[in-house]
Amino acid sequence: MALAFELEHAPDAVQEMLADPEFIVERSHALGELSAECEAEEGETSIVVTAHRRVERDLPAVLAKVFDAVQDMTVTETWTAYDDGSWACEQVIEIQGQPVTINGDIELLPTDDGGCVYKAALRAKARIPLIGGTVEKFVVKEVEKAIEKETEYLAEKLG
Repeated sequence: MALAFELEHAPDAVQEMLADPEFIVERSHALGELSAECEAEEGETSIVVTAHRRVERDLPAVLAKVFDAVQDMTVTETWTAYDDGSWACEQVIEIQGQPVTINGDIELLPTDDGGCVYKAALRAKARIPLIGGTVEKFVVKEVEKAIEKETEYLAEKLG
């Protein structure tokens, strides 16, 4: 399932915030994460943003047997600008010590009114016999909830 949010700001303004390590850390703390560190590296054609975050999640009983409620994760986003004013991002989320990887495709698409649409599509892969599919669905739902909160915070900060 893909998420889509309309923002009143142009893709460049939105992406600038999403590639700002100080903003990423501020947002993480504001949304209740236990800790966050972030860095951004500009290349010739892309910007790579890497965040190390510690989060605490409420887990269903079946998953609490497999996962710790407190998790360390690395989120790597590779942003690329396009001539039409849009941005695309390949996102990889790795949860340390867990057999789960989440991949996302994010787009910032310009709208006719000068704003943009933020689209995200997520996939998870859990290498856990018997409950892998359950874990994948749960993880995608949790990341989607986090993206919704992060996007609300972003829109508020953009004003």
